[in-house]
Amino acid sequence: MLAEERRQKILELIYRDRQVSNTELCRLFDVSDETIRRDLAEVAASHPVKKVHGGAVLVAGQRFREQPYERRRTQNADQKRRIGIAAAKHIENNDMIALDTGTGAEAIAEAISGVTNVRIVTAALPVAEILLRKLSCGDFTGKVYFIGGELHPKSANVTGGPAVEALRKYRVDKVFVGATAISESGISVWEEEDGVFSSALTECAPQVIAYAESEKLDKESFYRVCSLDALSRLITDGDTPMSKHLRAALNNAGVRVEFAAKHG
Repeated sequence: MLAEERRQKILELIYRDRQVSNTELCRLFDVSDETIRRDLAEVAASHPVKKVHGGAVLVAGQRFREQPYERRRTQNADQKRRIGIAAAKHIENNDMIALDTGTGAEAIAEAISGVTNVRIVTAALPVAEILLRKLSCGDFTGKVYFIGGELHPKSANVTGGPAVEALRKYRVDKVFVGATAISESGISVWEEEDGVFSSALTECAPQVIAYAESEKLDKESFYRVCSLDALSRLITDGDTPMSKHLRAALNNAGVRVEFAAKHG
């Protein structure tokens, strides 16, 4: 077994059981203690895992700080594209929907195609621009509603109290909500203004569809948007396994978990 494959299996065990021991891993993979210690060091360097005496543990509630907007546009691009395609499949003819701000919402907008008479509410200028381009090309038919307010200079998203008040006037069929982090306690984001907007978004529809790359699972960020009970569905990529505790919490909250196709 190659080292990379072994480390991926070790990571899956840590997410499943929240902890592993060197002795257990040596026996399971038939390798030396020194090899396992190197493997755990590599896993801990890029995942919410902490090396401890005799093994490693999953770092519960790790704070996840969001990257600058321009960096996020290229970060996890394939996962976002796949998630966007999966999410767009839940948009049907005659739907009224609202999209969150952020790069994930841009990926959903890019994937919308073939539906008719849809109404889409957004507070993100990049998302609105994508939707208008696709409307003009005939990729779908309908209307785009842009929420006014103060534009954030870097992300070109509308923020602040007036935007939230405007959003609360809409009642739609489905909302699509992004996240900086998802844990057993719910969805959270790094910026408070984004969190206030996303929280208001969850109150606009009977169906709340959350989306996030799998690296954001089993983590927490600064501002809590909503509990898992508020969600109808979670769409993620499945590239990094979620813990059995988060899986159980989602199941208990009645949230359907959907994994985006690898080659969607």
